[in-house]
Amino acid sequence: MVEFKLKLVKFTRDAMIYVEGSKNSGNFYIIKSGKVKITRNLEVVDDPSLNMLKEGDYFGVVACMSKRPRLETATALTDTTLISVQYEQFEELIRKNNSVALKILKLYSQKLRSFDNAITRISLKKPISSNPEALFDIGVHFYNEQEYKQARYAFTQYTKFCPNSGNSPKAFEYLEKLKTKLPQAQYFTQQTPLVRKYFDQSILFCEHEPGDDVFIIQQGKIKIIKISGENEILLAVLNPGDILGEMSLIENQPRSATAVAFGDVVTLVINKQNFMIMVKNQPQIVMKIINLLSERIWIAYRQLENTAIPDPFGRAADILLIQLEKMRIECAPRKAYRFDFGTDELVDMLGLDKEKGLEAVRKLLENSNFKVQEGKVMVMDTDTLFKMVEGYRKKIRQDSLG
Repeated sequence: MVEFKLKLVKFTRDAMIYVEGSKNSGNFYIIKSGKVKITRNLEVVDDPSLNMLKEGDYFGVVACMSKRPRLETATALTDTTLISVQYEQFEELIRKNNSVALKILKLYSQKLRSFDNAITRISLKKPISSNPEALFDIGVHFYNEQEYKQARYAFTQYTKFCPNSGNSPKAFEYLEKLKTKLPQAQYFTQQTPLVRKYFDQSILFCEHEPGDDVFIIQQGKIKIIKISGENEILLAVLNPGDILGEMSLIENQPRSATAVAFGDVVTLVINKQNFMIMVKNQPQIVMKIINLLSERIWIAYRQLENTAIPDPFGRAADILLIQLEKMRIECAPRKAYRFDFGTDELVDMLGLDKEKGLEAVRKLLENSNFKVQEGKVMVMDTDTLFKMVEGYRKKIRQDSLG
């Protein structure tokens, strides 16, 4: 048992608390007094509430809990006193003070929603808004793509939440057509009160619909996508141990993306009632959830950095580096790696229109460091990939400084 004694640290005005990229991230801070400013080499979200911190605010949590390098630089705006919390102390801290976990989860939800919306806004070139009537357009998209199980789910939810809207008659017409194309549409089976098995291509939840369940993947994979008209963006492919749906639970907001089973999937389902019980009685599970969310935020930030790379080739290369970072695979000279996805999936990850995405991947494969082996994308030298991407990042930082 680590001794539970939190340390107070003081910084004078303009003192640097830590710098972006630092691997010394074994703790996070709570502001006891004073103000702290957060800056980044590349500002990816225009949200002052995330960058100007005051008494009671937390920072450095994502890097600490994910055991990743710092995502930002923290500077004391005034003489400041901070409470330093070591990673090893966190479980005991939330055991003694449940509100700490809830405050961190609310902060995480805010960050994830801001990051996901920014990624989609940049990719689709339009602002993001939540409206259950958009479920109809999502249903049409899936129907046109001949993804009938997803279409049936979206139209069903549309008629549920918007029964008197203008497109309701059309939605019922689509549902009638889908009865012939999809006589039986079983999405999941309830194995226990907390465990569900979702079948391949089933939707767990759809963008814009309300929801209050959190899912932790026990077996299988889940695709997280966003849809606007004919455009579909693959935000992530989640694996066993990953968590999804937490933003709706914490903030009581509509779903911000669509989750689709990628093969049969078994999930642990946590609703608001049993979640609050877990916060009070099982802090180790809450800590696991926060660890998973920290990892997601760190990766989402890297995806936002990726959207700032103007050159499609550089963007494709960085996407591959992000996949290595997600799996914590160290880059090294002459160290090759074959990914578990092909060129089609890589195009979807880029968040570009289809034509530009295909062109980016084509240029990538013209480089001798990349090839396709047995249908999977492969990098021949991960160190060369790292240096290539660092060159693009350096240029972006220089351009941002004028």
